Amino acid sequence: MSSDNYLKNMKNNEGFTRFKSPIFKYLEDGILKDSRRIELVSLMKEGETNGKNCFSCQGFCCTRPHNSMQVTPLEACELFYYLIKNDLWTQELVTKLEASVAENRLDKEISFGGRSFRRTYTCPFFLHQSLGCPIDPEYKPYGCLAFNPDEPSVTTEGKCSSRVDILEDIAPKHDQIEEDFKKHLKSQGFEFSFQKLPLPVALLELASLLL
Repeated sequence: MSSDNYLKNMKNNEGFTRFKSPIFKYLEDGILKDSRRIELVSLMKEGETNGKNCFSCQGFCCTRPHNSMQVTPLEACELFYYLIKNDLWTQELVTKLEASVAENRLDKEISFGGRSFRRTYTCPFFLHQSLGCPIDPEYKPYGCLAFNPDEPSVTTEGKCSSRVDILEDIAPKHDQIEEDFKKHLKSQGFEFSFQKLPLPVALLELASLLL
């Protein structure tokens, strides 16, 4: 679907209702109220209280040299829900997402010796309007929430790390919720073809499928 049609379809009552009915309701009725992100958000806020924040950093983890964030269909749907509910799914954002995919070849897989490798890219939500991310923590990908400063007032790269242990604890619960989510959507005529994709690709693919 062309970028011009994303917003056109959002304004079309039939298209919006088709999206809103099976997905928004299912998310609002339970998925968005569960506890998958609670520990990660709590640790992030605790760190900020103790001065371990990103306020003085240039955003190394969000930019092309270091960022290779991929998301599952459920994470993409939760973020998509947030963007639409907060009027952040705009033509400007769609253009940014498409440019990110094209410039970084995010829709092309890298493989060598039977192994696949992630491509890096600058997150389209980095420098949204000012330094920082416009997405509430409760809707961020797990990988973003888990990556935090190890010491106060970080200004350079290499001073942060990921709480892989918490991500591993979240995985089984996420997998079960996502499996149920996919079954529900399939019963409504929607079916995802990916397991994990770079964030810009996942959002565009989701919009193409749902709108």
